Amino acid sequence: MTNINCSSSCLYQKDGKCTLEDISIKNITPSTDCIYFTKKINTKK
Repeated sequence: MTNINCSSSCLYQKDGKCTLEDISIKNITPSTDCIYFTKKINTKK
């Protein structure tokens, strides 16, 4: 198991850690911090 720190507002971030379980090989670009980043949508009003 890999322990990846994350402080972004990402769907997979929980308590400062990345909780994404199924990863695959993807190309990373110089302008990309995380290739799996998916913006968390705040549904609270």
